[in-house]
Amino acid sequence: MEKNNPEYKVYPNPSTGKFFLSVSDPERVKQVDVFDLRGNKIKTYQNGFGFPLEVDLTGQAKGSYLIKVSEAEMAEELRIILK
Repeated sequence: MEKNNPEYKVYPNPSTGKFFLSVSDPERVKQVDVFDLRGNKIKTYQNGFGFPLEVDLTGQAKGSYLIKVSEAEMAEELRIILK
């Protein structure tokens, strides 16, 4: 059985603080986590969030971060850059 993966978009990227995550099939998304490149979890979004999801990294150190979008059976990681 072929699985159709939803498309994920993060914008603006790079950003100075706020990013927006949109997906083509929001009903499939169970959780969204944000990690720094050392693997430290910065934020978690579970249940009751809508899309586009605002990810606010204002006050975090400049650099690269990963947004992990989890569905029931898979996860996708997106790299974002904080200027």
